[in-house]
Amino acid sequence: MSANPPVVPWLLPYGDVALLLMRLLVGAIFVTSGWSHVKNPVARGRSIGTSPGFTRFLGIAELGGGLGVAVGVLAQLGTSTGAGGATSTAI
Repeated sequence: MSANPPVVPWLLPYGDVALLLMRLLVGAIFVTSGWSHVKNPVARGRSIGTSPGFTRFLGIAELGGGLGVAVGVLAQLGTSTGAGGATSTAI
């Protein structure tokens, strides 16, 4: 059994660029969310139902995770840190 051929073969050379752009966009989302948590933890904490101290902690975790993902240094660790902050925020 052979693998299926690519749907759009002329896009294959751009795979690395697409992954870079996706990593930068995900990093930017985490950084902007984290910055809003750090900048105004009282209002942000009230909107998500947590204390200002925990909200600031979430913001710092999201900032670190977002920068880690965007820069690509320890991308798996950065993703788990940022997602942990976002998951805690959602709960």
